[in-house]
Amino acid sequence: MTKMTKKILGGSLLAAALLSSSANADDFIFHTKSLVGIEGGYTNIQVENTDPTTPLNAHYKKGEAGFKVGAEGEHYRAFLSARNYFVSGEFDKLATFGAEFQYIFNFSKMANFFIGGNAGELYGKFQINSENFNRKFSDIYYGGDAGFNIHLNETYDLELGARYISSGASDDQGGITYKFDHLATGYASIIIKFEED
Repeated sequence: MTKMTKKILGGSLLAAALLSSSANADDFIFHTKSLVGIEGGYTNIQVENTDPTTPLNAHYKKGEAGFKVGAEGEHYRAFLSARNYFVSGEFDKLATFGAEFQYIFNFSKMANFFIGGNAGELYGKFQINSENFNRKFSDIYYGGDAGFNIHLNETYDLELGARYISSGASDDQGGITYKFDHLATGYASIIIKFEED
C-alpha cells in the first residue's frame, strides 16, 4: 500500500470516526448511524497499450462485488470500501481498496440523493496471451459518485448509484506499457443502518 493511500485511508477513518461520534453542545445534538453495505454492479473497464504492432484500446464489461463500512450524519456520510471485479480471460485479478465521502440531499422521507468523491488504491494482475510473464500494477485512483438511497425501512436502504474512477495504474515491460484509464460502474447496494447511542 502506497504512502498516499495510507494518508487517504487515514483521513477517511478520521472522518468516519467524527461522523460516528455524538456531540451534545447546549441544544445541538448530532445524530449519526453506523453503516454496512453489500454491493453488486456492472463495470466498463478501459485499458490502453503502447504496442505499435497491436495497439489496444479495449473496453471490458465485467461484474463487480463490494463491501463497505461507514457512518452517516444528517447531510454527510463516509465509507471505507473493498471491491473485486470479476474479470476473466487475460486477467487474473482486479480490485480496489479505498474510501468515499458523500454529501446527502434529503428531499423526501422515502429517499435521498447523494454526490461525492472517492479515492484509494487499484491493484491488478494479468497476462497477455502472446507474453510468457505476468503484468502487475498498483496505483492510486480518484473519482466521483452519485445516486439515490431508497429507505426501505428504518434499518435498510437500497442504494442505486454510479461511480467513475480514474487511475494511472500501469505496467511497463518489454518496451510495452499497459495502462488502466478508467472504470465506470453502475451498482446497487443494500445498506444496513445501526443507530448510535
